Amino acid sequence: MPISLSTNRPFLLVAFVALPLLVCMLTMGQYFPKEPAPSGINHIIAFEFVTDVPALKELLSIGDEAWLDRLDLGNRIDFIFMLCYTLLLGGWMIIAARTFQKRWLLIGLGLSLLALIGDLLENLELLALTDLYRLDATDQDFVSHLKRLSIFTWTKWLSLAVSFAMAAWAILSDRGALRWLGWPLFLPVLLSFGAFNLSPAGLTNFTLSIFGAFGVLIFYALLYKKPFNP
Repeated sequence: MPISLSTNRPFLLVAFVALPLLVCMLTMGQYFPKEPAPSGINHIIAFEFVTDVPALKELLSIGDEAWLDRLDLGNRIDFIFMLCYTLLLGGWMIIAARTFQKRWLLIGLGLSLLALIGDLLENLELLALTDLYRLDATDQDFVSHLKRLSIFTWTKWLSLAVSFAMAAWAILSDRGALRWLGWPLFLPVLLSFGAFNLSPAGLTNFTLSIFGAFGVLIFYALLYKKPFNP
């Protein structure tokens, strides 16, 4: 039977996006640096949140030209990844707004699109920074890019965190058997406060909670069934 919003499994449609999402993650993992950043956190996360030129150059000096090329390729694959997670999160918000009769969830759709825009612009800045590094640009050449990178990076991550908090509220208010899955979706917003100082532990906990929230949302989408109304 065709899957549609009229079935008792309305979220299955977005759950299918988990497959290309996983493929993108595994593919990017083949190109992104496997060694941690000097701070000890994931290298690409450190790259996204870098704020000063010395730290940036330390991050990019780890490898040779081929290493930089692989880093850039991973970021280019990320353009596909961001489309996949936007389809998943935005699609979930659209279906939830209709299923739970909560039109305010469409704000979550807007936030997922804002995260997409932030991620897109963030990636363009990351690619620009590696280009400047190859050209041995002056420190001043990096400054404006780093300022924009910080704005776009936080726009992406915070938009996702607030979106998950909205999904959490909707799931908890549904009062179904899966309502307990709403609680972990509040974690990204809560952990974001510990990430603002850019501490390694704070950034790691915050970003991992975002990836975990996607997993929770997929799990919910797979298991949710509309209550039977005779």
